[in-house]
Amino acid sequence: MSIYTRTGDNGETSLANGSRVPKNSEIIMFIGLLDELNSHLGICISHMRKNNTSDFSEEISQLEKIQNDLFLVGSISASANLNFDVEKKVSVLENLVDRYEEILPKLTNFILPGGSLESSSVQLARACCRKTELTGHGISTQSIKNLMPYLNRLSDFLFVLARYLNHQQGIVEPIWKI
Repeated sequence: MSIYTRTGDNGETSLANGSRVPKNSEIIMFIGLLDELNSHLGICISHMRKNNTSDFSEEISQLEKIQNDLFLVGSISASANLNFDVEKKVSVLENLVDRYEEILPKLTNFILPGGSLESSSVQLARACCRKTELTGHGISTQSIKNLMPYLNRLSDFLFVLARYLNHQQGIVEPIWKI
C-alpha cells in the first residue's frame, strides 16, 4: 500500500469517522499541533538517550507513554471513538509533577528555558504543548474540550521535567534577570 492516496490533493482530508473536512480546518490544525508536539517529544527522547552522564531511562519511558497518549488524543480529535480516561491520565501527570517537585529546589525566580540540551528540548516541547492547548480551547467540539485538562497538566509536567533534567546533571537553571 502506498503512502499517498491523492484524496487530499484538493485541500480536503478525512476524519476517522469518514467525514471530509478542509485541511485548514481548526480540527486538522489542532491535530497538526499534536503531531508537532509528539515530534518534539521524539527529539527529547533522542537527546536523553544520547546523554552519557545520566540515566534517563525512566523519563524516556514516561515520554514514550505520553507520545502514545498524544496519538489517542489526535485520534479522538479526528472523531475516532476511542477510550481515553482524562481524569486518570491527569492524575498520573500530577503524581509525576509532585514527585519531581519534592526533589527540586523551590522556585524563587522565573527561569529561562535552557541549561542542558535535554532540558532545553523539553522546554521547547512544553511551549508547543501550550500552543496546542490554547488552540484546542478555541475549538467548540466537546470531545476536544474534554481533553484540555490533559494538555494543561502535560505542559506543567514538561516544565518540571525540564527542571529535573538540569538538576540531575548539576546544571544551574538560567534565571530571568530584569
